[in-house]
Amino acid sequence: MRFLDDREFPTTQDALLFYAAFVLAWAVFLPPVFWVCVELARALCLCCKYIAFAFAAMFPAWCVMAYVNAKKMRESVPLGVRRKTVGEADPLQGRSNGAKRLCIVGAGAAGLCATRAALRRGFKVCTYEKSDSPGGVWAYGRRSGKVFNSVLQNVTKMANCFADYPAPRSFPAYVGWRKTMEYLCGYAAAFQLTSVIELNAEVISVEKCANGEFEVTIASGTPRKDSNLSHRVERFDFVWVASGQLTKPETPVVRGLDSFTGDVMHSSEYTEPTSFLNRHVLVVGLGAASGSDIAQDLSTTAASVTLSIRTERYVMSRGLKHGIATFLNWISLFTPAWLGVVGYTYFDWWPCVHRISPGVTDSGDLLKEFALQRIKRATLVDRIQGREVFFVDGTSGKFDAIIFATGYRREFNFMAENLRPTSGLFEHCVLPTEPRVGYILFVLPFGTHWQVAELQANYLARVHDGTIPLPSIETMSVLAERFQTSSHHEHFAEYFRMKYLFLLAPYIFPKLETLLRQPRLLMRILWSPYVAPPCEWASESWRDRTAYGDARGHMSVKWNKFRWNRW
Repeated sequence: MRFLDDREFPTTQDALLFYAAFVLAWAVFLPPVFWVCVELARALCLCCKYIAFAFAAMFPAWCVMAYVNAKKMRESVPLGVRRKTVGEADPLQGRSNGAKRLCIVGAGAAGLCATRAALRRGFKVCTYEKSDSPGGVWAYGRRSGKVFNSVLQNVTKMANCFADYPAPRSFPAYVGWRKTMEYLCGYAAAFQLTSVIELNAEVISVEKCANGEFEVTIASGTPRKDSNLSHRVERFDFVWVASGQLTKPETPVVRGLDSFTGDVMHSSEYTEPTSFLNRHVLVVGLGAASGSDIAQDLSTTAASVTLSIRTERYVMSRGLKHGIATFLNWISLFTPAWLGVVGYTYFDWWPCVHRISPGVTDSGDLLKEFALQRIKRATLVDRIQGREVFFVDGTSGKFDAIIFATGYRREFNFMAENLRPTSGLFEHCVLPTEPRVGYILFVLPFGTHWQVAELQANYLARVHDGTIPLPSIETMSVLAERFQTSSHHEHFAEYFRMKYLFLLAPYIFPKLETLLRQPRLLMRILWSPYVAPPCEWASESWRDRTAYGDARGHMSVKWNKFRWNRW
């Protein structure tokens, strides 16, 4: 008689003894296991029952709190209506002959959706981009690019997209700079935006004239090739700044940094890990994603990688863990819009969610890299002496290169002093002292930035064409949100996305009596995925809408003839 790996029992008695013990062990083991499984199933059913009961009992209260919170988010709109009703002066007065000539600075993601929103509202648009290609920070290797070669977006392609232009099904769930550029350039071509975008045109200055117009000075040409750039002056009625918040790299003041004999750079200059082959690299700053991503990118190439962390943050996997979609990703993909809106506006009341500390870092698998010692941890840098870096906990190390992933400072030196948002922005995008100037995506929400840019652009377009009345300049100055010059995530949820959704809801969604006569459109609004662009929820275009049917396929891997990560 043979057993498993061809070993033989010495005698028949040994074989019988073995099988008797085997049967006895399972006879003793199975009944309690079966009983435990039955009890666990009963407990699970009981928990589901009470959770469903609690949800049903609390849901009306949630809706009431969500309604109150949503009303508070829209409190400035009634102020504008009241100003217009009583006949107060229009803060937008001073336009030249009612013209709508608009200058948009920047043709990145924010500039592109702003250009489309303005064209749809009848503005005469000129968009200026200093690089030789649209795309902004995603234009790798170009003048405006600030990404490295292997970078991935922090959110899925289903969330980081614009209304009426879904990402192709062939794209993976998380895309890099190549697919991002393909999407943005395709978006510009699909909506005929390229005809109003001037490339290699940098806005040098924006000043307000005595007659109320804005005088914009543009330098045309490629600085690397043209020694003498041609300058010209154009005049506009409105100016939207969409140059982005990742403008000026911010490097902290470190004692002895000038004495460092190795290479020093900011994360915006990092492109490839090959230039750091067999070198000892220090990455300063965990950041929202950049420090973590660069450290992991270097871990297989550099001789050693050390990550200096000032503040501990919550580390989240970027949507996928062991080939399985994370619970947060699963929820965000399949939550209907109405439930997501109610849930967010309810939880926005709670400080632990509304302003979470110390923040969140999107990470591939940073903790595994720490555990395998491919990335070493260090505390805050204290001082530098030659090639040796000393940390505040008393440790030190010698490095060949330092990469600062310490964020950016918003800079807009081309704007005149009286046109800069030094004191704050009304609704996070309108300059209170000069309401005909708007700043798009000068906020840092958690989640998709592109949808916030699209909502802000639609809001500005409706404000500047007179559809949405503004309060007085004095009221806007009082209500203006304090402007942050350094980058950080101000909220743990998509506060700005919800804010503009509530501001625009009366203008982008049909009235209730209209929806009741169009049940198909009503169901579309109710059951659109929460991550879809809000401007698309009520779109009557059923062909050009974000496709979510492939989400399951993108995040499901077949291995060894089985689909282990089935949802």
